[in-house]
Amino acid sequence: MFLRARPPALPPRAVEPPPLPPSPSLPTAPLMRVIPTDANLRELDPASFQFDGKPAALVLAFLSPHLDFESVVRSLHRLAAGSIPVVAVSTAGELCARGDKKDQGPFYCPTGPSWSSLVVQIFSPALLAEVCIRTVALPNDDIRGKGAAPLGREERITRIVESLSRAVLPFQLDPRSCFALTLIDGLSSCENYLMEAIYRSGRFPCLFIGGSAGGKFDFRQTQIHDGTRTVENHAVMVFVKLAPGVSYGVMKSQNFRKSGRSLVVAEADSDHRIVTAAIDLDSGQVIPILEVLSEMLGVPPARIADQLQGHTFGIELDGELFVRSVASIDLEKGHVSFFCDINPGDELLLLEATDMLEQTRRDLDQFFQNKPPPIGGIVNDCILRRLNNAQHLDRFDGLYQIPVGGFSTFGELFGINVNQTLTALFFFSQPPGTFPDPFLDCFPIHYARFCDYFTRTRLSRLSILNQLRSRIITRLIDHFSSGATLRERIEQAVEQSNQVRNTIQSVQHVITEN
Repeated sequence: MFLRARPPALPPRAVEPPPLPPSPSLPTAPLMRVIPTDANLRELDPASFQFDGKPAALVLAFLSPHLDFESVVRSLHRLAAGSIPVVAVSTAGELCARGDKKDQGPFYCPTGPSWSSLVVQIFSPALLAEVCIRTVALPNDDIRGKGAAPLGREERITRIVESLSRAVLPFQLDPRSCFALTLIDGLSSCENYLMEAIYRSGRFPCLFIGGSAGGKFDFRQTQIHDGTRTVENHAVMVFVKLAPGVSYGVMKSQNFRKSGRSLVVAEADSDHRIVTAAIDLDSGQVIPILEVLSEMLGVPPARIADQLQGHTFGIELDGELFVRSVASIDLEKGHVSFFCDINPGDELLLLEATDMLEQTRRDLDQFFQNKPPPIGGIVNDCILRRLNNAQHLDRFDGLYQIPVGGFSTFGELFGINVNQTLTALFFFSQPPGTFPDPFLDCFPIHYARFCDYFTRTRLSRLSILNQLRSRIITRLIDHFSSGATLRERIEQAVEQSNQVRNTIQSVQHVITEN
C-alpha cells in the first residue's frame, strides 16, 4: 500500500492547562512598546520612539494590506526621525498585546473584507544593541509567470547564494545573543530556496525566524519596507545583536497530532507547490494523488476538500513536526496545491487538529518553565490559524500579559518554511546561559537538522527514482525469463529490424550514387 502504517498518537489528557507565568514587573523605562493604531498614527508621537532620551534601536510596523503602504511608512519615518531603522510588512491581519491589564484589547486585531489598522513595535537600545538590515533579491520571475526563462533548482539557489555573499555584517553572529528576523515576499514561492541558500553559504550561524508577508486574498501583492525602500520579490533579514544582560528564547506551536496515516510523494512541482502523484512503496506503482487521498480519507474525490477540514499534512524532522498545508484541490487537473514547497520523496503525514487555544497555552507554559518573566515578544501566526478558528479568536484575548506584536502571515519561518504554526521569540532580562533553554542549549544540533533537511529532500528524490528503476528492471527480467516463446519473438523482431535497417542503407547508397 502507499499508506505507511504508523501507530496513532495518543490524545492529550483532558486536563485544564496550567496558566501562563504572571505578568512581569517591567523596568521603570520599558524596553519595548507595542502600539496599535491606524493610518493617521494616532497614539504615536516623536516621544514614542525615544527611551530615556535615546532613540529606539528598531521599529517594526505590521500594516493592513488595505492601507496606503508607502504613505504610512513615510509618516513613520517622520515621527521616528534621525537614523532609527523602520521595517514594515504587509499582513493578512495584525497581532497585538500591549501588556496593559487595563486596556488589553484583542490579540487578533479585527479584519474583514477591508480593514485599516496597523501595529507598531518599538525596541529600546537597552534591549537591542545592534541592528543590521540586509535585503536579498529572490529570482522568481519564471515562477510568477513574468515570461522569464525557467530556472532550475540549482541555478536559483546559486543566484541567491551569490546575493548573500554581498550581505556583510558589522558584528559577529553568536546564536545565543543574535538572531535574524526574516520577512519574505509571501507570493514569491522562494522561502525554502532562500533558506537552502543561507545554509549553503555557511555565513550566518544563527536562527532565522519570521514569516512571509501577507496581503489581500486576491494574492496579487505583498510589500516589505527594509528601512530604505519598499520591495517585492525580496527577503529582508533583520540581524539583531542583543544588549548585554538580555537574552531571548524561541518556540513554535501547532495544534495538530499524527493520525497514523501518510503518503510518499512521487511527482511534484516544487516551484509551483503542486503534487500530482504518490508512490505505493510495496509495488513501486505511481498513483494519482487524488486516488491516494480518496482511499486515505474514504470519500470520492469531489469530497476530499470537505473531509480534510480539521486535518492538514506535515513532514517529520527528527521527531519534530513541520506543517505543510493544502492550498487547493483541482479535480479537473488532478493535482493538489500546497502553501509550502513539496518535493518527490517527501513523506506527508496526515495530521489531526486539536484545540488551538489549549495547545498554545500548553506550549507556552512548557516554554516558560524555569525561565524568568519575559519582557515581551515578537509572534508570527499563520493566516490559516486565524481563518480556521475565526469564531474562537476572542479566547486568546489576555493570553499574553506582556507587550507582544506580530502578524498573520502567508507562511511562517522557523529554520525552514512551515504552515499553520505560531512562531514566537521572547526577550528576557537575564544574560544568556543563566537559565535553561532546550532550543538554544542545543542550537548546533537544530541548525544541523535544518541544513540536513535539504540534503534529505534530495536523497529522498533519488531514492524514489532508484525504487522505480529497480521495479522496471525487475519486471523486464521477469518478462525476458518467462519462456522461450517470448525470446523467439524478440529475436525475430531484432532480425526484422536489422533487415529493415539494411534495406534503408541500400536505398540510401543507390540514391547517393545516382
